Amino acid sequence: MSRGAVFVFLIALLIGVGGGIYLGWVVFPVRATETDPASLRTDYKEDYVLMIATIYAADHDLDTARAHLARLGVSESGVATIGQRWVLANAAERDLRALAQLAAHLNVLPPELQPYAP
Repeated sequence: MSRGAVFVFLIALLIGVGGGIYLGWVVFPVRATETDPASLRTDYKEDYVLMIATIYAADHDLDTARAHLARLGVSESGVATIGQRWVLANAAERDLRALAQLAAHLNVLPPELQPYAP
């Protein structure tokens, strides 16, 4: 390749990168929005409930777990329903144990989760 072609390529590359940065930061910037966790899809809500159960297994703060569930729009009996679904789906045992512990302390432990309860 000749020097002129390399020079033209580098100039075009710089213009492209510069234009892309300008478009991304100035013309079409990302607008952060706060969304309500209750608006999540069902599978994401179930993952969120698992995160709540996992945190509960570590800190045993039932009031905080209830607050997170309420913010998510999941009732206490919803934890049991999710646990039942996860048992049928052959979820990981550690996940089922966390869900069972939370469900037991919420007094909504279904029979399917009893083998995983503490």
